[in-house]
Amino acid sequence: MLRNRSLVLVLTAFALCGGALGCADEGETLPPYSGSQRGALIRAQTCDELLSGLQQDAIAKAEFAAEQVKDGGGYGVAVAEPAFGGVAEDTSSAAPTAGASNARQAESAPTRFSETNNQVAGVDEADIVKTDGNQMYLLHGTELLVFRSWPADALDLVRTIDIEGSPHEMFVHDQKAVVVSSVIDADGKFGEAPECDGGIGQPEPLPSPAPDIAGSSRPAYWCGRAFTKITVLNTENGRIEREAYMEGSYTSARRHDTAVRTVIQSHLRTPREIPDIYATVWNGSGELSDVERGRRVDAWLVDAKNAIRETSLDDWMVSHYERKGDEIVEHSVSCSDFYLPEPGLTENGITHVAALDMNDADARLETTSVLGQASEIYANKDVMLIAHNDWSWMWRGADHNQTTLHRFALGELSAEGPSAATRYTGSGEVRGTIEDQFSLDERDGVIRVATTEQRAFDTTTGDTIAIGPGVPNTANYVTTLEEKDGALVQLGQTEALAKGERIFSARYIGDIAYVVTFRQVDPLFAIDLSNPAQPRVLGELKIPGFSDYMHPLGDDHLLTIGRDVDERTQRDNGLALQIFDVSDPTNPVQKHKHLVAPDAYSEANHEHKAFTYYADLKLLAFPVVRYGRDFQSTLDLFSVDTEQGFERRGAIAHTDLLMNTCDNFVEWSCRQTAPTVRRGLFIDDYVYSISFGGVLVHSVDSMDEVARVALEQPKWTELYR
Repeated sequence: MLRNRSLVLVLTAFALCGGALGCADEGETLPPYSGSQRGALIRAQTCDELLSGLQQDAIAKAEFAAEQVKDGGGYGVAVAEPAFGGVAEDTSSAAPTAGASNARQAESAPTRFSETNNQVAGVDEADIVKTDGNQMYLLHGTELLVFRSWPADALDLVRTIDIEGSPHEMFVHDQKAVVVSSVIDADGKFGEAPECDGGIGQPEPLPSPAPDIAGSSRPAYWCGRAFTKITVLNTENGRIEREAYMEGSYTSARRHDTAVRTVIQSHLRTPREIPDIYATVWNGSGELSDVERGRRVDAWLVDAKNAIRETSLDDWMVSHYERKGDEIVEHSVSCSDFYLPEPGLTENGITHVAALDMNDADARLETTSVLGQASEIYANKDVMLIAHNDWSWMWRGADHNQTTLHRFALGELSAEGPSAATRYTGSGEVRGTIEDQFSLDERDGVIRVATTEQRAFDTTTGDTIAIGPGVPNTANYVTTLEEKDGALVQLGQTEALAKGERIFSARYIGDIAYVVTFRQVDPLFAIDLSNPAQPRVLGELKIPGFSDYMHPLGDDHLLTIGRDVDERTQRDNGLALQIFDVSDPTNPVQKHKHLVAPDAYSEANHEHKAFTYYADLKLLAFPVVRYGRDFQSTLDLFSVDTEQGFERRGAIAHTDLLMNTCDNFVEWSCRQTAPTVRRGLFIDDYVYSISFGGVLVHSVDSMDEVARVALEQPKWTELYR
């Protein structure tokens, strides 16, 4: 496959040629950005339409690439790489390991337990650990571990199930698990075996650089096509009930009862006939004059367009497969399952939403595919929003960046017709880009989105706007939209907030949006959205530092985790917890603040699923790493009270367990890359802390350890051969 850094790969996005959008004639470039609803999708009706859209989009991006290289620059759009993975056999085996057993608790079921920290109540998000109280399920390397988790003092590993590839996350419901993993087809399982030489050789196997392993910076290569595998299995006996493979990398997933939707990003295959612009233009040459570079670029563009027009649909399309018995069969995908925007508008790639019923192994795997690489996913019980950054804003002469939102209605999986489970209803655009999934929300048919705008130039004077040398101007907004006649139409928008800063976190509680921005101080904005046509700022509070994540404590308080930063020196003082009283949104108040440690960091700063608030006991647990003189990996436990503030209940250390994951833990390199405590969860009055080294159970009252299971070093798949 051609690998010209980041150019030819971007020629794999979709767009529709025909219908309302039309096609540019040969040599005609796309018109300037007009500010209209350019993000609207059109469903391909035939495979000819799909191919035409592919070709037209590739030509549009080739023209843009040519323009950039003529100007002496490179193509600056980042190319997302497929997720890492490998191939392993699917087996299951009982592997009991004795846990500590003190005075037995009653054999009754627990009365309460914590769940995954989901954004929307009733919509489950995939994670590495799940529990139903009686049992706990953990992804550990390439294995799914099933524990007896109740009674707490009888913690026991009862089953180990091998998972093919490199597992990412899972759902567990009614004795069924859906595990999402990455698999590299290095042996030709899905077709012709790849050529694995390529000058790479046969490097040593490396563990998958899962997000739980910090500090990994070693280069990763693989040989073969990257697939996301969806495995459905019975957790009681380990029997695999369904295996689906989709070419591309895993992004996110949601579960609505037994309906699981997995979002996957893929690059389409780049036809080999499309020439490499860098190899063609420079071709071993040194410095080129502007005239010579322009001549070579023009020649390349003619060749590239001709090659694109000669391609067939098979030259571009990625593949999906399912295992049926002992055979792997290609999953039929209809061309009408694809939704296409205007040529040249989207980020590189294609976003697939694969929907299946985890209780029905024979039900059709519904797929809905959308042009472009999604930046964020949001879902409530009825709607899924897919956000796409528009990388072409400066090319089109826009004065600010923007995000396209696509809205999909979530229907029954048994509905007739292709893609009925995830039905497109409309698209729209908002100025700026979003920070994370919590910037998105929909309530009573109104979409709310918080964005940070970056401006390129002043539309009045034409001068570049800057707040410092080389620093572009920024502003922040909360925008409301609703779907009308297939378009997401803006209802209202706040004034520009916190110019020169950017959004670090957002949260919606009822009709109020809470937004945190940061540059030198941390403004917390409370924004009234009760009238979507007129969003308005009710109150603002400025404090040093910033909050990465906000968690509602009822309607009147926010619990946050972030960093404390000195307003004058900008020195990072460390990990901080805060409680804000927002009972009067016109006057938000910081009620309590607790500095965890100056050298402390937590996965919960960037992964909300590592933040576990147990409302029944008003307890907060999150993993902490301290990189001081002595490395420490702990699960920190705090009592949280809106009146009394924070009380540190203890820090459950896993350092001794984690030593087992390194051959020589005292070496600096091992300490820097050692896997840390991953999650904490609660069952009745016990806290369970989980790391790659093992699982510990402590009483939340006494903080005494009541059980432990040490785990062997996790197994990892080979990245490359």
